Amino acid sequence: MYEGEPIVGVVFEPSADLMFTAVKGGQCQLNGRRITASNKGIGRFSSIGLDSLFDEEVPKWAQEVIKRTKYRNLGTAALHLSYVASGGFIAAILNMGKLWDIAAGGLLVECSGGKVTDLKGGKIYPVDLGRYGGEGFEVLASNRKSQGEIIGLLESY
Repeated sequence: MYEGEPIVGVVFEPSADLMFTAVKGGQCQLNGRRITASNKGIGRFSSIGLDSLFDEEVPKWAQEVIKRTKYRNLGTAALHLSYVASGGFIAAILNMGKLWDIAAGGLLVECSGGKVTDLKGGKIYPVDLGRYGGEGFEVLASNRKSQGEIIGLLESY
């Protein structure tokens, strides 16, 4: 992080020997090869990484995502974001992502041509690192095509 924004990101998935890397202003890579976010919209065969922690019950918007897509949970926000960067997911929706969960993966998404925002499309960065106390962020990481569709879906609930 530099001045409240991620500038280098690395996510390693040991079970598949996958190394995702990015440098701000540069390319996103998977095992040394350039990757890009997909250009697909929401659909029955589109995958979205969905957080599994909710306060009490699964919100209506999450139920709609589950109905309309092939939702996935890989067990880690960093991997969800990495799969958005590589085009495997059209999006990842996180409702309690900590900075250490989202910084590297978020940079991967941005360097691959995707977008990282809050659930309403607003900016997440810069973060005041001196005041950050471990609060969770609501994050939408997506390809550019699905961003507006997903924000519309979230706002409708």
